[in-house]
This record gives sequence, structure tokens and C-alpha cells, in this order.
Amino acid sequence: VAWGNDSYGQCRVPASASNIIGIAAGYGFSMAQRADGKVFSWGTGNFGLTNVPSALKNTSSFSAGENHMLVLVEQGPARFEKSPKPVNAHINGPALLHAEVRGSQPLIGQWLHEGTPIPHATNRQFMLVPSQLTNAGNYIFAASNSAASVASAPVAVSISALPIIATEPRRLAHPPGSPLRIAATTHGAPPLNHQWQFNGANILESSRFSGTQSEELILSPATYADSGDFTLVVSNANGIVTGLVAQVLVTPIIAWGDNAADQLNIPPGLSNIVAVSAGGEHSLALRADGSVVAWGNNSAGQTNVPGTAQNVVAIAAGANHSVALLGDGRVIAWGDNTNGQCNVPASATNVIAIAAGESQSVALRSDGLAMLWGRYNGITNFAIGIATNVIAISANDVNGYALRADGVIQPSAGFATNSIFIAFAAGGGHMLAISNNGSILAKGKNYYGQSSVPTSATNILAFAAGGDHSLVQRSDGSLIAWGADYAGQTNIPTVSSNVVAISAGAAHNLALVAQEGLQLSRSAMLGQTTLLVANSQSASAATYQWQLNGQNLLGATNFALFVSNLHWTNSGNYQVLISNALGVTVSSPTTLTVTRTPLVFETNGTYAPRYTNEFRARLLGSSGTGPVIIYASSNLLDWTPVFTNPPVIGAVDFISIAPSNSTRNYFRAAEVFVPTPIQLGTPAINHSNQTVRLELAGLTAAGSVVVYTSTNLTHWNPIHTNPPTIGPWEYFDKV
Repeated sequence: VAWGNDSYGQCRVPASASNIIGIAAGYGFSMAQRADGKVFSWGTGNFGLTNVPSALKNTSSFSAGENHMLVLVEQGPARFEKSPKPVNAHINGPALLHAEVRGSQPLIGQWLHEGTPIPHATNRQFMLVPSQLTNAGNYIFAASNSAASVASAPVAVSISALPIIATEPRRLAHPPGSPLRIAATTHGAPPLNHQWQFNGANILESSRFSGTQSEELILSPATYADSGDFTLVVSNANGIVTGLVAQVLVTPIIAWGDNAADQLNIPPGLSNIVAVSAGGEHSLALRADGSVVAWGNNSAGQTNVPGTAQNVVAIAAGANHSVALLGDGRVIAWGDNTNGQCNVPASATNVIAIAAGESQSVALRSDGLAMLWGRYNGITNFAIGIATNVIAISANDVNGYALRADGVIQPSAGFATNSIFIAFAAGGGHMLAISNNGSILAKGKNYYGQSSVPTSATNILAFAAGGDHSLVQRSDGSLIAWGADYAGQTNIPTVSSNVVAISAGAAHNLALVAQEGLQLSRSAMLGQTTLLVANSQSASAATYQWQLNGQNLLGATNFALFVSNLHWTNSGNYQVLISNALGVTVSSPTTLTVTRTPLVFETNGTYAPRYTNEFRARLLGSSGTGPVIIYASSNLLDWTPVFTNPPVIGAVDFISIAPSNSTRNYFRAAEVFVPTPIQLGTPAINHSNQTVRLELAGLTAAGSVVVYTSTNLTHWNPIHTNPPTIGPWEYFDKV
């Protein structure tokens, strides 16, 4: 068997590779020697590497270089250069016997057990399966050619009746909600007794666990609580053994491909994930609470997530740096900055999308301007606007790219000048794009076949371009990959179902599966601006409709939504309806909580008096829930209202002119809250869509709004909770 870089077919073992006694691997080719002394090669045909001379025979040893091979031709009598090693096995397990014999071909061999020939055991390797106690004893390999007949030293074979777990411990990452199979191979004298354990405690048969006393344990479905160590206890009349079979990590992230820097080793306890991004040799994940988790290669600090990465709405992993988009439209970057790719320009504000390449970062502003900083056309520490009227951005190993609203990719990526595209993704040296007729096209480097789109790549729902490979998700949920597979990056895992997002890195991939009850949360201050992003994986033109508490927001039809000058009434549950030719989907809800700072007088001196007897103050933190009243006192005991301002969100300016002989005055402020009773209007029933509408008045944002339901006016059950809101507020439910 062969695995790894298969760009020249060096891992495609030919069917004629049977009865093999020796192997070697070169740069782009592989070699094998059959028991009859023949040597053959497969892979690249450069330099005649696969043109093994037909007259070559009687080979005894060989070696593969980068682009050449050496073969030693054996001439002489049959002989043994090494004594066979003793073999220890268990009942019903395998036992492999091996003898190294040299001499001119043809060589004829025969294995003997205690002097008796074993039928059909004529190869230099002999496998006992299954081993039994009667197989114990001494084995000899007799070999002969035209010059001599020799016999090996005896091979001592011992067979144990003790139990053994023949499976090596492994690390399993598995998505929640799907069945998980954990299997072990055991040997020993029957009958064997099995007992699975989780973190040292016996697992009992239940509706979710089956096979707890067999070689195969099945969990259906797997949950986050199943993350831990699964061990197997095996016993028989001769003894007992306990062994670790699997360290299980239940996670919504599926990772495969290159793991040289542990970029596939997903941190434990990682749940509530809304986005993933695969970089050069590191990985990023975005939690529903707006925090970022990073792992893998940290040679440039690319996984050192800064403390400012809070309330994040989008992430992008470059070759050796990371980029995050904050909820207020700002961008932060960290990691490798040798080309200025982490020097975010001051003009990168109101950003709605980000991308990261090898040495550059790209951002899309809400006004349609695509910005790039880092390396641009070979120049380092560069900052430039690369296109206007842009709807999508991407980056690769040399540049940043933008897709304009007219369907043109800028700068050109080698596609026909009259091509119109609706989506695109840049890889290491190639690019994928969806044309306006729904077909996927590729341009750029193709030495691994990464730009050779297979015919099965149809009905594309999402796609990503990696370093030397391409990855797509079809509308039926299946994943397809093509191009380089030297790290297994195109070897799709069997658990890759129910995927909602994909990302391709230099030589590894990340996929995110659907999660039950996923609830995103965002918070922002009164009067500020916050950004909500659809995180759509649609690879074709889509339409968007944002909703607040189930009601369409007028004009909110882009994949990103800026909510400006936040008021209490902006609190609630936001979701977006995404529709294209393949159907309609609804995003997970995002709960937006509008918070406030306490009332405080500004003390930085920027609001200075103009007269000696003038007191000027600026009050910050007004929430708009009631009038602001400023009181004055000369003794800190008796307070008199001297100023009233109508309800307002933000700052309140106050000026007081005191007589020249006035004593010292003290001031304090309060936001008057006048409670009103909550009123529930008469329910309105819409018989056409079987919904009921409840309207509440008098909400004051003093706390969460909880709707209860009852069938007997005695027992009440909460059915909906809304963040603090200023009324009126509408609630819809099914009849």
C-alpha cells in the first residue's frame, strides 16, 4: 500500500504488485521486487524511471534515489544473511514469519513446522491466521537454487492464551448528533469477555449505547458529553487486560488533511461554533458568543488570539496570520506581519467582509470598496483600494481579488473577458468561480489537477479553494474534492454529512456540521452601531431578508446588516432568510442585547466653562427611558432640581450660571423612570397561515420580556423570552 503525494501516480499501486518481498520509494516513483527476482516501478516516467530493463533478474537488493535507481544483481548459491527473529502471538491472532534469503534466481522455498512441510507456504513471508496453541514450536525456511540448498536457523513461535487488545489507541473527532462506532480487535483463548468503559466507568446497554460487551461499541447519537477516554476490558480464564482504544472528541468541526502542525487537533470542549477558517498550517473557529479559538502552527503568533477579538462576526485565516471582523465594523489582525498584512488601515471602517491570503489581507466596506493591505503585486507594506462596487472578496498566495456587482473579477484571474460570475474563491495558485449559468470554472495552476473540475461538480452549494486542491459541497450535502492529495486533503471523511460550512487551507480542510439549538449572541451599547453577518455559504446568487422577532425589516436585503444608533427597541432576535435557485434557508437566530453605561459626568475637561461663574458639564450614559434631571445642592443634604432634559440617548449638556458671591454648589443627575403597567392587547388570529399575534404595550426595558401560556389559568409555562425592550412589542405564534 502507498499513501502521500500522488501527483505522479506514485501511490497508485498496480494490480501486478503481488508476492512482493521488497519495496522502495523515490521522489516521484515507487519500486517493488517480486519473489521471482523481478523489479518493477510506477509513477513518473521522467528519466526512464519506469523503464526497468526487461532482462533484469536475480535482484537481491535495490534502492530508490530522487530521479534514479540502483539494483544489485545476485549471483551465487542460496544463503541466509540474517537469522529469523522469534515470534510471539496470541490465540486467534496473527503470527508473521519472515526469512531473508539471497542467491541466484530462481529461488525455491518451503516453510516447515517441526520438520513437517506446511502446504503452500513457499514465500519468504508466512502468516499464521488464526494462531492456535498447536502452532507453537520451531519453524524452518528451506531454500534452494541451482547452486545450493540451505535451511534457516529455527524460528521459535510461542502462542499465548492470555487476552490481548491488538488495536492501537487512536484519537477520534466526531460530530454531535450522528452515530459513532468504536471497534477493537482482541485475541486470546476463548471465550473472551468484553466490557467497554468511559473514563474508567463501565458502560451499560441503553437506548443510546449498544455492544457494550462486544468488540464494537456504538453510540447513537454522539453528544458533547461523550468526549473522553473509551477503554476496553478483555478477560478470559487465563487473565485480564485493560487498554485505551479511543480518545473521543465530540465536536461540530470535521478536519482532515495535513496535520504536521496539529492543525487538525481540534481543542476539546469546542462547541457552539458558527464559522471555521483553514489557513496555512493553523485553524480558526468562531463561537456563537463572538469569541475566537485558534490552534495549529504558532510560529508567527497566528494562534495568539488578542484580547480585543471579542464580539467577532467573521474570521479569516491566512498563511501565517489571522484576521477578524468585529461587530462594530472594525478589523483586527495578528500573526506574521513581515509584509504589513496585519497593519489594518485607519480607513478600514464599516467593513462587512474579510479575506486573508499568504501575505495580504482584504476587506470589503459597506460602500462597496474592496481594500487590500500587505503585499500587493510584489510590493510589501502596501495599502490600496483594489475595486469599487464589490459584492465579494478573496485572496491567494500572490494577491487579493474582488468580484464586482457586474460579475467581473478584478484584477483578472485569466477567465474570458466576457465571463460573468456570481461567486468566486481564490486558492494557492488557482481560482474557482461560478458563472451566471450555475457552472463552476477554474483557472490557474493545475499541476495537481486542482483546476480540472470533475463532471460531478454540479448543483454547487458552497466551494473553497485550497493551496493545491479544491473542495465543494453539493446541494445534496455531499462533499467533493480534487487536486493534490499528498496529505489526504481530498480524502473526504465518512462523517461529512449535515455540513453547513467548509473551508480549505494550504493542505487541510475544515467543515462545520449543523448544531441543534445553536443561538448566537451579540451585545452593543446604546447609540452605537453593530454589524450582523449572514455567513451564507451559498455559491450562487442569493437574496436576503433580515427579520427582527419574526418580522421583516424594511430594506434589510443584503448579506450584512448594520444597525445604527442603537435604541432599546433594537434588542431582540435577528435572523435572515437566504434564498437562491436551490431553495430557502433560515439562519440561526442572533440575540442582540442593547446595553448602557451608567450616568456619569464627563471629567476630561474638554467641556470647559467660558465664564468664571459658569458651570458647564456633559452628562454621559442617558438611555432615553425617561427625562434627565440635574439637581443642585450647597450642603450635600438638600437637593433642588435645576435642569430637566427630555428623554434622549447619549450625551446631555448642562450649563449653570451662579452669582459671583454664591457658595460652592454640588450637582447630581438622575434619569427619571416612570413605570407604566404592561398591557396585553386582544389576540389577533390569522386563519390563512394559522398564526396568532399578541401586542404588548408599556414595556420599559427594565428586564426581559417573558411570554407564558396556560390551558387552565393555573399552571403557566414560559414559551418565549425577549431581551429588554421598550414597547410596543409584537409576538407571533402558531395557533
